Amino acid sequence: MFQDFNKNKKVENKSLKGYSLVELMLAMFFFAIIAVCLALPFSNSINLSVNDQDVVNANNLAKRYLKSVEIKWQFQPDYDAGSLPALTSEDKGDGRYSVGRSTQIIRKDSDDNVILRRVTIKYSNKSGQVLARLFSDFDRPGASLK
Repeated sequence: MFQDFNKNKKVENKSLKGYSLVELMLAMFFFAIIAVCLALPFSNSINLSVNDQDVVNANNLAKRYLKSVEIKWQFQPDYDAGSLPALTSEDKGDGRYSVGRSTQIIRKDSDDNVILRRVTIKYSNKSGQVLARLFSDFDRPGASLK
């Protein structure tokens, strides 16, 4: 009977040396839940950063295009024609954006000459979300807006 007691004691010691499979699985489960909870805000932050960068890029491209309109329309014949500069691949963000542009006559003088034009440019992403919509008004070279 004394020997049986020692055998049971040895078995007890062996079972106390490590963690059981259930304990390890529970620890891994809790670790996975914590990891997912911590990872979600980071992935959302990365997505927001990418979207914000698209908005910044679209605004910069729109401003650059409006500057090219300003340069072209410094000459009265080009202004009177009302033609906009052609859109290049670079103006479209190398195909990342769809670009809409339009002109609108704001004011004419007594001789029916256009003295104020508005150019509007709109950048959208592939899903149709508007990223930038800018406009600028341009005076006719040499005209007074009285």
